[in-house]
Amino acid sequence: AMKRVLRDFAARLEHKSSDSTFLVFMSHGIFDAICGITHGDETQDVLPYDSIFQIFNNQNCSHLKDKPKVIIIQACRG
Repeated sequence: AMKRVLRDFAARLEHKSSDSTFLVFMSHGIFDAICGITHGDETQDVLPYDSIFQIFNNQNCSHLKDKPKVIIIQACRG
């Protein structure tokens, strides 16, 4: 679910006219990922940090190509 929301946000046409974007994530986390709202003992709901960077790279987020993207992650690391 988190990946879908991020992909939808990355594809927004409004980014064509923006100069930059800020992404702020606040969640529980594990070593290399943040936890989603359904993460628990029975359900693995995690989003690897690398997935965030990949979704917003110049190839996958062309409307923000060569524009600053500030990503702030406030999460424990497990």
